[in-house]
Amino acid sequence: MNHKIAKLGALATLICFCSVAGPARISTAASRPVDYATGCPKDGKYSAIFAVLLDTTDSLSPVQQEIVQKKLDEFAEKVPRYGKLEVFAVRPSSERLIEPLLQVCNQGRGSDFNEYTGNPRMMEKRWHEKFLDPLDKSLKLALSDSATAKQSPIMEEIQQVSVQAFFETPPKTSKRLAIVSDMLQNSAVLNQYRREESFEEFEHQPGFVKVRPELSDVDVTILYVRRSSEFNRQGKRHEEFWQSFFAASGARIEEVLGVNG
Repeated sequence: MNHKIAKLGALATLICFCSVAGPARISTAASRPVDYATGCPKDGKYSAIFAVLLDTTDSLSPVQQEIVQKKLDEFAEKVPRYGKLEVFAVRPSSERLIEPLLQVCNQGRGSDFNEYTGNPRMMEKRWHEKFLDPLDKSLKLALSDSATAKQSPIMEEIQQVSVQAFFETPPKTSKRLAIVSDMLQNSAVLNQYRREESFEEFEHQPGFVKVRPELSDVDVTILYVRRSSEFNRQGKRHEEFWQSFFAASGARIEEVLGVNG
């Protein structure tokens, strides 16, 4: 009898231990060491990489800025836990390698946690403070500082972003790029203000070889800033040029959204 009681006692102890240790074990497995400033995993293994390229070589109206802000917030909300988000800006000159204006990671939202793996309310608050709020601040600053420039080397900057954001990304990592621009290329490679050229013509020129980005398996969203002054240059044929450009670079066009205002 004493032997049976001892067995039952040991079993009860084991059950109690599992019920206490189980949630702790789950919590440990669900968390990874992250950098305090960016929230990015210290091991550099991202679940996804999202990049935003803002064309600041021409200004946006207040209405267009508001549309862009809201759409890019929606874009950021799709970044999964341990995914990285980087914001870049098109510059009048692309002679120096582009650097991100912002680099942050999603450490997790309230919906990623429960009472056993964390505090959902606290994690949602931290997501806003450490992820979405810095993005909004960076976007507002960049968009408000935009001004008309002599050149808009959009292709060159896309190429640089492809190197900075997506170079040597593990095959299973989700990759997405959002571009905010009127998409009117203006550099020594191609000037779309002077001549309306089809992509089939441009594709066989040295300029395309020079600026062609490596965007294999990247999903691209274009927030196509429409300008009344460029009504004759923008439109279906211009959009088709860029769709062909990205297809030739290995990317998939997910959406082209007109930004009016």
